[in-house]
Amino acid sequence: MTFSRRVRLFMIGLGLGTIVSWMMLGDRWNMDWAFNGRVHKRMHNTLTKATPAAQAALDAKGLTLATLKDSIDRFDVGFWSTTRTPDSLYYRMQGTLAGKALELRVSVMRDYRVDSTATLLSITDR
Repeated sequence: MTFSRRVRLFMIGLGLGTIVSWMMLGDRWNMDWAFNGRVHKRMHNTLTKATPAAQAALDAKGLTLATLKDSIDRFDVGFWSTTRTPDSLYYRMQGTLAGKALELRVSVMRDYRVDSTATLLSITDR
């Protein structure tokens, strides 16, 4: 079998595999397995509390925690500034919401089986 035939067969198999995978997965084709997607999914599901200072900042900006939670996918997770302690993770997220550039500071427990809630620590303008 020549090299060009092997390449053609490989490309046909790759194309058919891609089409079959897309047909099986459909709209569920996503990147939630990557770091960014996992953090966004966790924040969307568990962001339920805000510190009093963060709640006051949300009220001053005319936002609610539910609005912030629903639009968490628009924020970039700053892994370079994530702080780790033995029991918690502190994420810094930057993004735009309602035409305002914001920076969020969110705390989650490292082991989500202990406490699965995320807490908004602060929200500031960038």
